[in-house]
Amino acid sequence: MIVTTSHRAFISDVEAAKRFASETGGSYLPRDNRSLAEIQTLSKETVFVVMEKGRPALYQGDSKCIFHRGMSELRILNLLRSNSDPLVDALGLDAGMSVLDCTLGLAADALVAAFAVGPSGRVLGLEASVVIASLTAWGLRELSSAGADARIETIRAAGRINVINADHKDLLRTLPTKSFDVVYFDPMFRHARQASSGIRSLRCFAVHQALCRDSMEQALRVARLRVVVKEANGSSEFSRLGIERFAGGRYSPVQYGILNVEGVF
Repeated sequence: MIVTTSHRAFISDVEAAKRFASETGGSYLPRDNRSLAEIQTLSKETVFVVMEKGRPALYQGDSKCIFHRGMSELRILNLLRSNSDPLVDALGLDAGMSVLDCTLGLAADALVAAFAVGPSGRVLGLEASVVIASLTAWGLRELSSAGADARIETIRAAGRINVINADHKDLLRTLPTKSFDVVYFDPMFRHARQASSGIRSLRCFAVHQALCRDSMEQALRVARLRVVVKEANGSSEFSRLGIERFAGGRYSPVQYGILNVEGVF
């Protein structure tokens, strides 16, 4: 992973880029007034992290992705007001529970889950893409730091999420049986929804892979209570994975497929 800066970078951007490269195992490359195309030819990389005004941005061709909270803060506010959220309800979350998010992305769902389980709970996020995992880990650190531009509930939730760059297919096999209350999957939809601009910016950097039966079996072994899969409403993935129970509104663009661990419910 190559980390550089914008053309007119401040000294602080150079220092931040070097720090980001050091923390994530990337390589810092001075911009030296070169275009990204020239850096691509020089480094033989296709994805770059560019430090812009103290914030890392992912670039690949004409595509750009930055860390953002999406709708998570609004959803947390709604939880405070109504004590309800489709994801939280589908996962059956309560204070003190543990959640394994196998497809972390930019952690929008993980932030809501971390708020729901509270300071006595825990959320572990797995992200197969090294650049997305690095971006999200940086974003959560910034979000959980003092003076972050966010509500205190969001700041505290960000500090409760641990990020690991790992493919769930591999890591699930290493986890002890019943080591998390809930295991959650939000795989990249086969067809991007036009209204979801946040997902569109993420798609070209993400690892695209359909869930396999083996991963589901491992998830059911690792989960103490249930496994939940988020997909587009009416997706054929649910039937392929043997999911017959759902949560989510009839007219919602997404549904949550639920597999309860045998003998629990």
